[in-house]
Amino acid sequence: MKNNTSLVVNVILAIAVVILYILHFSGNRSAQTTVGNSASANKNADKSIAASNVKIAYINTDTLMDKYEFAKATRKDLETKGRLIDADLNNRKTGFQNDIASYQRTAGTMTQQKAQETEQLLAMKERELAQYQQTQQSEFLKEEQKLNEKLRDNVNDFVKKYAESNGVTYVFSYSKNNIGVGLIYGIGATDITMEVLKGLNEEYKSGQKKK
Repeated sequence: MKNNTSLVVNVILAIAVVILYILHFSGNRSAQTTVGNSASANKNADKSIAASNVKIAYINTDTLMDKYEFAKATRKDLETKGRLIDADLNNRKTGFQNDIASYQRTAGTMTQQKAQETEQLLAMKERELAQYQQTQQSEFLKEEQKLNEKLRDNVNDFVKKYAESNGVTYVFSYSKNNIGVGLIYGIGATDITMEVLKGLNEEYKSGQKKK
Protein backbone atom coordinates (compact mmCIF):
# COMPACT_ATOMS: atom_id res chain seq x y z
CA MET A 1 0.00 0.00 0.00
CA LYS A 2 2.83 2.33 0.85
CA ASN A 3 4.50 1.54 -2.44
CA ASN A 4 1.32 2.37 -4.35
CA THR A 5 0.96 5.63 -2.48
CA SER A 6 4.54 6.59 -3.28
CA LEU A 7 3.99 5.80 -6.96
CA VAL A 8 0.92 7.99 -7.10
CA VAL A 9 2.77 10.88 -5.43
CA ASN A 10 5.68 10.57 -7.86
CA VAL A 11 3.34 10.61 -10.85
CA ILE A 12 1.58 13.72 -9.53
CA LEU A 13 4.92 15.46 -8.98
CA ALA A 14 6.08 14.57 -12.50
CA ILE A 15 2.88 15.98 -14.00
CA ALA A 16 3.33 19.16 -11.95
CA VAL A 17 6.90 19.59 -13.25
CA VAL A 18 5.71 19.15 -16.85
CA ILE A 19 2.96 21.74 -16.33
CA LEU A 20 5.41 24.21 -14.79
CA TYR A 21 7.82 23.61 -17.68
CA ILE A 22 5.13 24.33 -20.25
CA LEU A 23 3.95 27.43 -18.42
CA HIS A 24 7.53 28.73 -18.15
CA PHE A 25 8.31 28.52 -21.84
CA SER A 26 4.90 29.68 -23.05
CA GLY A 27 5.30 32.67 -20.73
CA ASN A 28 8.71 33.45 -22.22
CA ARG A 29 7.30 33.28 -25.73
CA SER A 30 4.48 35.64 -24.76
CA ALA A 31 6.97 38.00 -23.16
CA GLN A 32 9.18 37.89 -26.25
CA THR A 33 6.17 38.55 -28.47
CA THR A 34 5.12 41.43 -26.24
CA VAL A 35 8.64 42.88 -26.28
CA GLY A 36 8.82 42.43 -30.05
CA ASN A 37 5.49 44.15 -30.56
CA SER A 38 6.57 46.92 -28.22
CA ALA A 39 9.84 47.44 -30.11
CA SER A 40 7.99 47.49 -33.44
CA ALA A 41 5.53 50.00 -32.05
CA ASN A 42 8.41 52.17 -30.81
CA LYS A 43 10.06 52.06 -34.24
CA ASN A 44 6.81 53.07 -35.91
CA ALA A 45 6.39 55.84 -33.37
CA ASP A 46 9.93 57.06 -34.07
CA LYS A 47 9.19 57.06 -37.80
CA SER A 48 5.99 59.00 -37.22
CA ILE A 49 7.82 61.54 -35.08
CA ALA A 50 10.59 61.86 -37.68
CA ALA A 51 8.05 62.27 -40.48
CA SER A 52 6.15 64.90 -38.52
CA ASN A 53 9.38 66.92 -38.15
CA VAL A 54 9.92 67.09 -41.93
CA LYS A 55 8.84 70.43 -43.39
CA ILE A 56 8.78 70.77 -47.18
CA ALA A 57 8.63 74.09 -49.02
CA TYR A 58 9.07 75.29 -52.59
CA ILE A 59 9.88 78.47 -54.49
CA ASN A 60 8.33 79.62 -57.76
CA THR A 61 11.48 80.65 -59.64
CA ASP A 62 9.45 82.31 -62.41
CA THR A 63 8.05 84.78 -59.87
CA LEU A 64 11.43 85.15 -58.18
CA MET A 65 13.28 86.03 -61.39
CA ASP A 66 10.49 88.38 -62.46
CA LYS A 67 10.33 90.38 -59.21
CA TYR A 68 13.74 90.06 -57.57
CA GLU A 69 15.34 93.50 -57.89
CA PHE A 70 18.86 92.16 -58.43
CA ALA A 71 17.60 89.90 -61.24
CA LYS A 72 15.77 92.83 -62.84
CA ALA A 73 18.85 95.06 -62.58
CA THR A 74 21.03 92.28 -64.03
CA ARG A 75 18.74 91.82 -67.02
CA LYS A 76 18.64 95.57 -67.62
CA ASP A 77 22.45 95.86 -67.51
CA LEU A 78 22.91 92.93 -69.88
CA GLU A 79 20.29 94.24 -72.31
CA THR A 80 21.94 97.69 -72.32
CA LYS A 81 25.40 96.24 -72.90
CA GLY A 82 24.03 93.93 -75.60
CA ARG A 83 22.50 96.87 -77.47
CA LEU A 84 25.76 98.84 -77.23
CA ILE A 85 27.75 95.90 -78.58
CA ASP A 86 25.29 95.40 -81.45
CA ALA A 87 25.37 99.12 -82.32
CA ASP A 88 29.19 99.14 -82.27
CA LEU A 89 29.41 96.04 -84.47
CA ASN A 90 26.83 97.41 -86.92
CA ASN A 91 28.80 100.66 -87.24
CA ARG A 92 32.01 98.75 -87.91
CA LYS A 93 30.29 96.50 -90.47
CA THR A 94 28.79 99.53 -92.19
CA GLY A 95 32.23 101.15 -92.36
CA PHE A 96 33.73 98.01 -93.84
CA GLN A 97 30.94 97.72 -96.41
CA ASN A 98 31.53 101.36 -97.38
CA ASP A 99 35.23 100.57 -97.90
CA ILE A 100 34.30 97.68 -100.18
CA ALA A 101 31.85 99.86 -102.14
CA SER A 102 34.50 102.58 -102.51
CA TYR A 103 37.01 100.07 -103.82
CA GLN A 104 34.50 98.69 -106.30
CA ARG A 105 33.81 102.19 -107.63
CA THR A 106 37.48 103.10 -108.08
CA ALA A 107 39.01 99.71 -108.90
CA GLY A 108 38.87 100.46 -112.63
CA THR A 109 41.13 103.50 -112.24
CA MET A 110 43.74 101.75 -110.05
CA THR A 111 46.95 100.14 -111.12
CA GLN A 112 47.15 96.39 -110.64
CA GLN A 113 49.54 96.82 -107.71
CA LYS A 114 47.29 99.41 -106.04
CA ALA A 115 44.24 97.14 -106.52
CA GLN A 116 46.08 94.18 -104.94
CA GLU A 117 47.20 96.30 -101.99
CA THR A 118 43.63 97.55 -101.46
CA GLU A 119 42.23 93.99 -101.62
CA GLN A 120 44.80 92.78 -99.09
CA LEU A 121 43.92 95.70 -96.82
CA LEU A 122 40.20 94.90 -97.09
CA ALA A 123 40.86 91.21 -96.34
CA MET A 124 42.84 92.20 -93.24
CA LYS A 125 40.01 94.52 -92.10
CA GLU A 126 37.51 91.69 -92.58
CA ARG A 127 39.58 89.34 -90.39
CA GLU A 128 39.99 92.01 -87.72
CA LEU A 129 36.25 92.72 -87.75
CA ALA A 130 35.44 89.02 -87.34
CA GLN A 131 37.95 88.69 -84.49
CA TYR A 132 36.61 91.84 -82.81
CA GLN A 133 33.04 90.52 -83.04
CA GLN A 134 34.08 87.18 -81.53
CA THR A 135 35.95 88.91 -78.69
CA GLN A 136 33.00 91.16 -77.84
CA GLN A 137 30.56 88.26 -77.82
CA SER A 138 32.90 86.17 -75.66
CA GLU A 139 33.29 89.00 -73.13
CA PHE A 140 29.54 89.49 -73.04
CA LEU A 141 28.93 85.78 -72.37
CA LYS A 142 31.53 85.79 -69.58
CA GLU A 143 29.87 88.76 -67.90
CA GLU A 144 26.43 87.16 -68.31
CA GLN A 145 27.71 83.94 -66.71
CA LYS A 146 29.31 85.88 -63.85
CA LEU A 147 26.09 87.77 -63.10
CA ASN A 148 24.01 84.58 -63.32
CA GLU A 149 26.35 82.87 -60.85
CA LYS A 150 26.02 85.84 -58.50
CA LEU A 151 22.23 85.65 -58.85
CA ARG A 152 22.23 81.92 -58.11
CA ASP A 153 24.52 82.36 -55.08
CA ASN A 154 22.34 85.14 -53.68
CA VAL A 155 19.22 82.97 -53.88
CA ASN A 156 20.88 79.81 -52.58
CA ASP A 157 22.52 81.58 -49.64
CA PHE A 158 19.30 83.30 -48.60
CA VAL A 159 17.20 80.14 -48.95
CA LYS A 160 19.70 78.26 -46.77
CA LYS A 161 19.44 80.92 -44.06
CA TYR A 162 15.64 81.01 -44.36
CA ALA A 163 15.34 77.23 -44.11
CA GLU A 164 17.57 77.05 -41.05
CA SER A 165 15.68 79.88 -39.32
CA ASN A 166 12.22 78.46 -40.09
CA GLY A 167 12.83 74.75 -39.58
CA VAL A 168 12.38 73.85 -43.25
CA THR A 169 13.85 70.44 -44.13
CA TYR A 170 13.62 70.53 -47.94
CA VAL A 171 13.19 73.43 -50.39
CA PHE A 172 12.30 72.62 -54.00
CA SER A 173 12.14 74.94 -56.98
CA TYR A 174 9.14 75.19 -59.29
CA SER A 175 9.12 76.68 -62.77
CA LYS A 176 6.26 76.63 -65.23
CA ASN A 177 8.77 76.96 -68.06
CA ASN A 178 10.85 73.93 -67.00
CA ILE A 179 8.54 70.91 -66.86
CA GLY A 180 10.06 67.92 -65.08
CA VAL A 181 12.65 69.92 -63.16
CA GLY A 182 12.29 70.43 -59.40
CA LEU A 183 8.78 70.22 -57.95
CA ILE A 184 5.83 69.39 -60.18
CA TYR A 185 3.32 68.66 -57.43
CA GLY A 186 3.63 68.44 -53.67
CA ILE A 187 0.78 67.83 -51.27
CA GLY A 188 1.38 69.59 -47.99
CA ALA A 189 4.27 71.61 -49.39
CA THR A 190 4.48 75.27 -48.42
CA ASP A 191 4.98 78.04 -50.97
CA ILE A 192 7.64 80.39 -49.52
CA THR A 193 8.25 82.36 -52.73
CA MET A 194 6.97 85.72 -51.50
CA GLU A 195 8.76 85.46 -48.15
CA VAL A 196 12.05 84.65 -49.87
CA LEU A 197 11.46 87.38 -52.47
CA LYS A 198 10.85 89.96 -49.73
CA GLY A 199 14.01 88.95 -47.90
CA LEU A 200 16.14 88.98 -51.06
CA ASN A 201 14.92 92.44 -52.06
CA GLU A 202 15.59 93.77 -48.57
CA GLU A 203 19.14 92.42 -48.74
CA TYR A 204 19.62 93.91 -52.22
CA LYS A 205 18.37 97.37 -51.15
CA SER A 206 20.54 97.25 -48.05
CA GLY A 207 23.58 96.45 -50.21
CA GLN A 208 22.78 99.30 -52.62
CA LYS A 209 22.63 101.81 -49.75
CA LYS A 210 26.12 100.79 -48.61
CA LYS A 211 27.65 101.57 -52.02
